[in-house]
Amino acid sequence: MKETKKSVLDIESGVKNLTDEQVKQEFYPFVESVARRQLRTGNPTPMEELLTLGEAGLIEAWHRYNPESGCKFIPYAVWFIRQAMEGKPFNAKN
Repeated sequence: MKETKKSVLDIESGVKNLTDEQVKQEFYPFVESVARRQLRTGNPTPMEELLTLGEAGLIEAWHRYNPESGCKFIPYAVWFIRQAMEGKPFNAKN
């Protein structure tokens, strides 16, 4: 658990030194939580596919994230993860 806290603090302080695989591993529980919420609200996509789509959204958020914006990473990533799970494009907020 210590590693998770350190990595999140690194992200929020502007040090984006994690690989895509490390980001997926670090935030998997969060993506899983969003996927379960999607299922409860009626998304018919199977859980395994939601997780795959959610990871793609997470990585997109990771690449676009700017720590200097003042926004924390998790709230920023939620929009991208949900968009991916709902099959919506990343280029415009709907």
